[in-house]
Amino acid sequence: MKINIVSIYFPPENGAAANRVFKMASFLRANGNEVQVITAMPNYPFGKIYKGYKGLWCNEIIDGISVRRYWIYASNSKNPLLRIFSMISFSISLVFAIPILLRRSADINIVCSPPLMSGFVASFLCKFSRGKLVLNISDLWPLSAFELGVIKKGTFYSFLESLESRMYKKADLIMTQSEESVDYIKSKCNSSFFLYRNVANGNKYISEVYPDSRTNGFRIIYAGLLGVAQGILNILKSLDWNSLDVVLDLYGDGNESNEIKKFIAENGISNIKFHGMISTEQLNQVLPSYHASLIPLVNPIYGAFPSKIFTAMASGLPILYCGEGEAADFVKKYNIGLVNASDDFNGLKDNIFMLKSMPEEEYLRVRQNGIDLSNSTFNFKNINENLVKELSKLVNE
Repeated sequence: MKINIVSIYFPPENGAAANRVFKMASFLRANGNEVQVITAMPNYPFGKIYKGYKGLWCNEIIDGISVRRYWIYASNSKNPLLRIFSMISFSISLVFAIPILLRRSADINIVCSPPLMSGFVASFLCKFSRGKLVLNISDLWPLSAFELGVIKKGTFYSFLESLESRMYKKADLIMTQSEESVDYIKSKCNSSFFLYRNVANGNKYISEVYPDSRTNGFRIIYAGLLGVAQGILNILKSLDWNSLDVVLDLYGDGNESNEIKKFIAENGISNIKFHGMISTEQLNQVLPSYHASLIPLVNPIYGAFPSKIFTAMASGLPILYCGEGEAADFVKKYNIGLVNASDDFNGLKDNIFMLKSMPEEEYLRVRQNGIDLSNSTFNFKNINENLVKELSKLVNE
């Protein structure tokens, strides 16, 4: 099959969204498909175009995948207007992809959303390539933006809802990562669905790296975006970390990074370490050496399912989940960690102590539950093989 993938995020960006699209594109290519990615100049999460990239467009090859990049107004500002303009700028730039779409008749066009605006524009433009339209919905916009407090319900919200509904109705197939998202989108259209969990591709280092005994120090990792939605800064401020007798290592970047570093330095907290961004390969190397993975989500966002859960499972890390919704139910259902409400900091403190002092047999069972699920029900190869079957079936209809 000839497959176009349109996504605002793609490596060398190192966030969850970029990695998710890259893993999917690489798997599709490895299975004999001709894959082309249409994306923005790399800028996430720093809000600046990466060195070596300039101009209105450029072409490159990444892991054998043809990548065509277009200009974007890069910004990671907390000002919602600037963030919206950044997303709109990429939507405008996508118009310049029309000649490529006309020249290369694709069998499948996979359009990633959010951002909603670029997803809507891309779903329209991909008709030029005459292929089937597949939407890859990772978050429900504008609902998620409303629940995060980014926008309020009103005229603009209604406008975005109309774009959302029209985009869904154009699709021949909709991929999404949670049962909640499937239920929500079903209420807006009659399209076919494929539940595409953003699972991790195993961790080859799990048999090579083992954590020290918990009695020698309990080590917790947070790896991901450091923004308002994750609430790491608030967690740091709300607990007496010096009394917890644990080590918390922070990996990642985002618009709260500087405040986090400042807070750690000003309060002399020696058992919280800020490491910044590292590559996915480096992260996989260090993950198995920890005793738990901290995964917070400040607001209950309907349809959201943090991919960090699958990353932790693949590395044998019990999860400290701070939040509500489908992800919290998932952690409890499969006994792969402990859960507290997003604003229940005493609950988080209790869960840290509980996991730290848990009998060894019980702790190892929780750890093994995640590994077993990652190798069976939520196996990367199996899920992506099913995706290939769905796409092939769609082409042959």
